[in-house]
Amino acid sequence: MQKSIHLLLLFATPVCFAQVSWKNGSKPSSSTSYGSAAVAVIREDTIVVAADSRTITDGNINPDTACKITVVNNVVFAATGLLKGNRNAFDIVDYARSVLEGSARTPYKLDTFQEGVSKLLSSWMDIPEDRDSLRVSPYFRYSHSIHCMFCFFSKGKPVVVAYTFSPALDRNRFKIGGIYDAGARKPGEILWIGATEQTDSVLKNDRAFSELIHQLDAVAAARVLIQKQMQFTPRIVGGDVDIVLITRRSAKWIQRKQNCF
Repeated sequence: MQKSIHLLLLFATPVCFAQVSWKNGSKPSSSTSYGSAAVAVIREDTIVVAADSRTITDGNINPDTACKITVVNNVVFAATGLLKGNRNAFDIVDYARSVLEGSARTPYKLDTFQEGVSKLLSSWMDIPEDRDSLRVSPYFRYSHSIHCMFCFFSKGKPVVVAYTFSPALDRNRFKIGGIYDAGARKPGEILWIGATEQTDSVLKNDRAFSELIHQLDAVAAARVLIQKQMQFTPRIVGGDVDIVLITRRSAKWIQRKQNCF
């Protein structure tokens, strides 16, 4: 019997318009780098995470060396959207790695990560005193969002905890959104983070492509999905594909750039 594919797309939902000032004269466009695509393919006894290598800064394509995935203690973290900020003083992948290297149990590490990212992002912004001047634009909200996921096995079950952090208005303050989704996953599911709506559409509407993804092993499926998105958006998705295989006992790199760990 053919398995079904369920897609979870993590995007920042545009809200009402906004103006934000940045501390120390550091404007967003000159101090932040953005990445665009990562995917988790879930099977009965494996999770495979894959991501491209491309980032954009100030509208320019950087060398394709970005590491959007890291592996620590059999937990895999992947991120897209705002990857580096405050003139590279903040790196979301490095921060996740530092949290995962702690001695606490994984659920407590995730709480620490959520609280820490919220505080770090909020600290970059000066909030206007005039409540009426708070207008967060859809572009700012989308381009200054972080989409990320932690993938691991717990009690023999595949688990993916996905977050989205994005500017949102709360009374007279800016705040960062928290957890988006969490829980054990069903075999056959595919979870995306980033700008991947084109490949999502093909999976939903092209039966032959959907059946191909089901038939491929999880590693090959993840690679094909990222490469498919590269065909649709070659400017923002490109470079080598980094891939990690997670099983009940371990997490290991299948392919990676030398600078990723």
